Amino acid sequence: MASIQHQKGRPSPYRVFWRDDKTGKKRNKSFSRRKDALAFIETIRIPGNSIDQISSDLDIAQAMEHWLQQAKTTGLYGREQVESSTRRQYASHCAIISSREGATKLDKLDELECGKLRDRLLGEYSRPYAKKIFTSFKSAMKFATKQGFMAQNPAADVNILISKRQRNASRISIPDLSEVYELTQAIERLMKSKNKNIAKAWLRYGPLFQTMLYTGMRPSEIRGFMWSNIDWQRCGVNVTQRADEYCKIGPLKSGAAMRFIPLPSVVMERLKVWRGNCPHGKYDLVFPSWKGSIENHANITNRGWYPLCEEAGLTEKTDGKIKAKYPLYALRHVKASLEIELGRSPKRIQQIMGHEDIRMTFDVYGHLFQDQSAHEDADAAFNLIQRVAKELPEKN
Repeated sequence: MASIQHQKGRPSPYRVFWRDDKTGKKRNKSFSRRKDALAFIETIRIPGNSIDQISSDLDIAQAMEHWLQQAKTTGLYGREQVESSTRRQYASHCAIISSREGATKLDKLDELECGKLRDRLLGEYSRPYAKKIFTSFKSAMKFATKQGFMAQNPAADVNILISKRQRNASRISIPDLSEVYELTQAIERLMKSKNKNIAKAWLRYGPLFQTMLYTGMRPSEIRGFMWSNIDWQRCGVNVTQRADEYCKIGPLKSGAAMRFIPLPSVVMERLKVWRGNCPHGKYDLVFPSWKGSIENHANITNRGWYPLCEEAGLTEKTDGKIKAKYPLYALRHVKASLEIELGRSPKRIQQIMGHEDIRMTFDVYGHLFQDQSAHEDADAAFNLIQRVAKELPEKN
């Protein structure tokens, strides 16, 4: 398929776009007159070739808005509509792009301009965040092309790359075993506090954080966790739903997130004790607010997690303020690291963590597998030699 795009205000305003049938690469060529462009198309030997004249008065800001509305309502490219948190991120990206290049008309946008936008983002934001913004821009331009606003996506071949070295430098920070031990001991102390208000609060927070630690459930999943999700016979929990940032119960992030996770018997006993004190509410939640409603994420973090980190001595000074050394989400990473330490298979860990693709498991925790396998290989070689030595007959 070849197409002509009319780019107003240029010395050669007629540009022909086509794909080379031998190499598969996208090609383009500019002409000062439309008839020359048409004549050139006749020379391109592509079976079924046709001409598509596209000219749009839309600017980038309007195209970004079209893309955002599609994502909010019916979804992009046949997918479901995006969640509220993702919509907010997309809206922020659109605002950033529109404030810089929003007035640029689509018919004047080319690969060079897209490259300039990329460079501006890299100059103003961190590389990972600039990549997220530019990815939204590229998706919006792809959508504009699909809608017929442009003949070809000029941003398709413009990228922001992150090297392996930079990815390694930004690896997630996970508490080590000694820090995890301090967290568990801090939970015990707070639950047994002589202060009645603290003891009452930790009657709930104690089993909540223990459940997160030993299941790896996401904060949104623990907030939507129901009593009917507990399998007392199998000694574990079924993850079936989540609560979003607006305290609305909804589906999980993916089908793989629906899973069964075993729990230590000591945590199951804690849950039984908490059940007798748990406030009743509409959703029969295991860890609701004291009024029985869906608990706010900020409350769990500010009233539970931060005091726990302070009690465990896991704090650090940042910008002159004492803050928790790890975010609440770190408990999820602790579960994965414990499973790897215990020698669980990657496939098993993928299932426990609820990752839809095992590549996600390796992307996040691959360095832990590598460290663990190195030790296993060294020990295995040593142990094999020792075992063989023991089985050899004694020499006279």
